[in-house]
Amino acid sequence: SPAGTTTKRAIFRRYSEFRRLFLLLKEAFPRKRLPQPPPRQRPFEGLFRGGGKAKATGEAAVHERRAALEEWLWKLLGD
Repeated sequence: SPAGTTTKRAIFRRYSEFRRLFLLLKEAFPRKRLPQPPPRQRPFEGLFRGGGKAKATGEAAVHERRAALEEWLWKLLGD
């Protein structure tokens, strides 16, 4: 990137891929204390709360899930 600019990239993964990463790391480093991945949310959990605002609530859930997984990855990298 040219000086002073940043580039954002997005990589789409399923929760099961993060879980598999955790299990592979746990197997590769059995004595290392690894942070647990965030819990998996059930499909449609909380989708229709808030007076039928399904789309907004669904988008909020996706954002929260993404943030929790990102935080977990940073914990893995920081250790």
